[in-house]
Amino acid sequence: MAYKDLLTIVTRANGDAAFAVAETIAARWPCHVAGLHVAELPQMLASANGAELWADVTTKIRADNAADRAQVSERLRKFDPPGEMRSVETFAGAIEDAVAYNALHADLVVMERSNDPLNGAVQEAVLFKSGRPLLLAPSDWRAGRIGRRILVAWSAKREAARAIADAAPLLEGAEQVAVVTVDAKPPFGASSPPILRAAASMSICGTSMV
Repeated sequence: MAYKDLLTIVTRANGDAAFAVAETIAARWPCHVAGLHVAELPQMLASANGAELWADVTTKIRADNAADRAQVSERLRKFDPPGEMRSVETFAGAIEDAVAYNALHADLVVMERSNDPLNGAVQEAVLFKSGRPLLLAPSDWRAGRIGRRILVAWSAKREAARAIADAAPLLEGAEQVAVVTVDAKPPFGASSPPILRAAASMSICGTSMV
């Protein structure tokens, strides 16, 4: 099993960690890589001078966004083969639907972890509106192997089963996978039949289970 379609989303031009993760994944599983630059425009101000002020602010923001997109496009050209450039520039409240639309057909979405409100809104759109798996990269991550040791948080629910299925390529290539539960009571703990079958399946694929 392998990833075939990878989407990297950035809300600013310097999403180096997300791009580094995407490059590492694409090198391991040759796939189509797209980069989506997401930018938010301000709502119009309801005042006498609001329209003029809004126009000035929006013009400046759009110029900054264009410069950011140029940097993202240049970064994507360094992929082998070059990545596809996409962009979303819209008003607050419309970001989520635009992001979800772009993420719908991706096998995996990669973003950089950030406390930025726009970044948080985009992450929620990926998870709850597109339903696609999301991999968050630490902001200081630069290069290295991904998924050598993996921790699976098991809860005997649909979300946990879906997460295991979505992470199958990483799980199958891992050297070691640990399965943990928190306050789980029989028959839903780590020794429950579903997780034992999942663990056995991963072991069959060559993964060491603990």
